[in-house]
Amino acid sequence: MEKIKKSAESFKASPSGGGLEGAVKKIMGLIWMLLAPVIIFFLVKSAVHNIGSGGTKDINQPVPWVIIITIFTPIAIGLMIFGYYAMKGEYDHLPESSEEL
Repeated sequence: MEKIKKSAESFKASPSGGGLEGAVKKIMGLIWMLLAPVIIFFLVKSAVHNIGSGGTKDINQPVPWVIIITIFTPIAIGLMIFGYYAMKGEYDHLPESSEEL
């Protein structure tokens, strides 16, 4: 049991958030912040390209595109917020017990 406990402790993030784990979290935060507007840009670009191009399929109608963009825009905004907090270092120290919340 002691061996399992020691191996589990080695995977925890350091309290200061430094080291490799902190750097990876900050890099991934930057990636999330950059990825969100790119996703929205490509969704809008695809909608403009496909709507009204003379086709009769669902992809050529504006209603599905409005629904898709409406659903994915808040998700992308959430990715940006998550990336901002990751870059800011809010996830460097995660609570280990309910008293820390």
